[in-house]
Amino acid sequence: MVRRKKRTGKIQVRSHGKKFPTDPRLRLDKLILALNTEPKQLLTLACADKDTWRSGSDLLHEWNNLEVNWTPRTTTLNNYCIHSLMPNGLARGQSILFDGTKELVKRFKLSNEGHHYGRFAAALMLNYCVENQKSLYEIFGSSSSNNDSCAPLTRLQILELRALGITSTKQLISGLNLNIRSIWSNRLALRSSGIIKYEPKVGGKAPIVEITSSGKSFLENLISPLIQLCTGSVEDITKSTYTKFQDRPTLRKYAKEATRLYQNVSKRIK
Repeated sequence: MVRRKKRTGKIQVRSHGKKFPTDPRLRLDKLILALNTEPKQLLTLACADKDTWRSGSDLLHEWNNLEVNWTPRTTTLNNYCIHSLMPNGLARGQSILFDGTKELVKRFKLSNEGHHYGRFAAALMLNYCVENQKSLYEIFGSSSSNNDSCAPLTRLQILELRALGITSTKQLISGLNLNIRSIWSNRLALRSSGIIKYEPKVGGKAPIVEITSSGKSFLENLISPLIQLCTGSVEDITKSTYTKFQDRPTLRKYAKEATRLYQNVSKRIK
């Protein structure tokens, strides 16, 4: 691994970023919003660091060490930090003017919570993706808006309410404070991903909404450990999964496959 030469400069914009919440449910929401795709998981797990500020080019250098079949632009990695990690409390940003230059450079590092909660969560998500051959983007969808009605949170809430026996569209509209179109489109997306069986209402018959075996596995093997993580309890499965990725060849193997699976369902990278 080639070491990059350390540069000096003057900070122009001090460290900033949102705080990671203390409420366990809000923590879960933030992790899902921040890490809904495999590239964001890899950025958190293998590229960004808690102790070292890294620019987009620094992050790209770390990314290239993963040897995956897709090379993002530095602006893409910057945007992952600015629009996903920082707003959800997993990273902080600053701007520096390096000596002998005239252009500000944005740099990022993981927050303490990003290093702990973010990396553990990223490991669980990456592992789930590869072991189940399903990109989380296929399940969660886009987190383009960080509000309560965006796809990842809506889909998780629909699943959780179904697990409690709530299937009525009217109950979902009331419980989630969403319109019928949002409920309908997100249920169709969950059906398309194989997480639920959904047959819309026909005539006088009630709609059929059932969690599939894949959906049960998703809730048990990913969401449940994430919930425990957000309460401050790191389960053995979470520790062992994170430890597995400390082995570089294993991390590279999973990184390649996870990126391939994401490419299959996303128009953003090819």
